[in-house]
Amino acid sequence: MTDRATAAMADALAAGRGLGRERRADTAAQVAMAGTVTARAALLTGERVPALTGADGADRFWRNVLALVDRGPAGPTMRAIGDHYLNTVRRGARSPSWLSGDGE
Repeated sequence: MTDRATAAMADALAAGRGLGRERRADTAAQVAMAGTVTARAALLTGERVPALTGADGADRFWRNVLALVDRGPAGPTMRAIGDHYLNTVRRGARSPSWLSGDGE
């Protein structure tokens, strides 16, 4: 998933001003999905590191993970991504402004 998001972002950056609304929305969705999945993986790993290592200092890893991924709940982001793919892409409706970059 992160490879796809990285490739989508590289393509979007290469397109420059020629990047269309839907491609911009798709890129934003790919990046948001990768961010959500990696944040979840980091949290799950961070929960287990102190227990597995038995080291007192391992909780520092957990605190660092929390500081990096604590940007708010992933639910609204994932809901918007699902809506984009289920409703916008399939039915030809307009993407949410935060995905398309319209700012409307």
